Amino acid sequence: MKRKIGLTATLMPKNWIRALYIIWKRKLRKIDHNLLIAFVAVVILILQMFIIVTAVSGQGKPKGLQIGDTRLNDTVGQARLDGLQIGQEMPDVTVGNIINSPAPSVKISDYKGKLLILDFWASWCSACISTLPMADSLQKQFAGKLEFLPITYQKEEEIKPFLAKLEKAHGILLRTAVNDKQLSPLFPHRYYPHYVWIDGNGIIRAITEFQQVNAENIRKILDGNQTGIREKKDVMLAYDRTRPLFIDGNAGTGNAVKYRSIYTGYVPGLPGGTGFFRTDSTVRLTARNSTLRSLFSLAYADKGIPLKRKIIVEVKDPAKMSSDKIGGEYLDWLKDNGHTYELLLPLSLQKQAYDMMRIDLERLLPQYAATIEKRPSKYIALVRTSDEDKLKSRGGKSDTRFDPFGFTLQNFPLQRLIDQLNVVYMQHSDVPVVNETGYTEWVDMEVGATMSDVIALNTALKKYDLEFIEKERVMERLVIRDKLENH
Repeated sequence: MKRKIGLTATLMPKNWIRALYIIWKRKLRKIDHNLLIAFVAVVILILQMFIIVTAVSGQGKPKGLQIGDTRLNDTVGQARLDGLQIGQEMPDVTVGNIINSPAPSVKISDYKGKLLILDFWASWCSACISTLPMADSLQKQFAGKLEFLPITYQKEEEIKPFLAKLEKAHGILLRTAVNDKQLSPLFPHRYYPHYVWIDGNGIIRAITEFQQVNAENIRKILDGNQTGIREKKDVMLAYDRTRPLFIDGNAGTGNAVKYRSIYTGYVPGLPGGTGFFRTDSTVRLTARNSTLRSLFSLAYADKGIPLKRKIIVEVKDPAKMSSDKIGGEYLDWLKDNGHTYELLLPLSLQKQAYDMMRIDLERLLPQYAATIEKRPSKYIALVRTSDEDKLKSRGGKSDTRFDPFGFTLQNFPLQRLIDQLNVVYMQHSDVPVVNETGYTEWVDMEVGATMSDVIALNTALKKYDLEFIEKERVMERLVIRDKLENH
């Protein structure tokens, strides 16, 4: 009896070719063509099913996440996209480039059993600097239970001189990781300082501003209680201040234009600031998430009144003009009182830019009137104490360096010092700083002194025969008042 070819035999891969060969050899070529085509189709289908079953059965059970496992990189990659969140486990990454420390690198697991607070900071951030002594004190208070690990994106050669001045001024030898490119992407943030709290088991328990870093909240986390600790949430919105607002996805959408005037309220995630920008074809006046006071200050900048201390506010509700709040409380205020404005003009209208902005403000904010008036005013004047020239530059490359503990001007105008004091280091002073030296040559200066301390500055400036003195005179001031309604 001739052996029949059953379906069971065809299920075995090694028999597929043999089965087709037997069919051919037994002269089944004469069989109905439709039947033969159907048989071949069934064989191909069974082959596909066998491949799928084999692939699935060979995978095995997944293993847990291990250090060195390539899936750790996938985890970090996803974190760089979304950022690690409270409640998630911190990957055991190695933190390198640590200076002022016996060990140049540490692993997150080295802090097991302790509360670890990652402190993202920068040397130009005044809030960061003011909180460093506080962090040092808390670490001593909770010795053995708490560790701060400062992290900065800045390079070692940029940070080391600053740290030396910090140690001299406050007696703090700050250990910090520099040139960070690994941890910052795991915790995306826009504002400094930025704190990430990791408990002794490697779980992220809080992400906060500096106001939340205190003994009470540290005790809460150590006791396993994180209620009442406000989370810091920086909205990350891509913005390039060198390009027009809302064009090509720059903090929004828009089309290329030659002229536009835009006005809106607070825009979440948009970095604040004001400025004048010029290209080969356009000029822009821009105020992003600004106060009304800053908005008017920008509009009258061409009148020599760009500083908020030269503004007098005489309105019924001054709380709408500006705020002294800081951190999250300031952002809460700004959401209701912030203003975003931009005027884009062709270069040919550059001279009319400020006039056009003032006209816009009259239309957009009709409840206010702004005028320039002469008022008696106190100010701090920089004067020369002799006719001997100890300032003139020897030439060479132009460069400036400023930090809270001093400055360097190399072949640069003296006015840069005045601008830095007004805008940065004495921004909270009630009086403006004015250059009354009458010196127009470019200068070479190197000064070590606390930049917010007039007495310390005067001591350091004696070698250049310069001095800051308080004066009073009638000055032009920008006065903002409520506009009287016509009856």
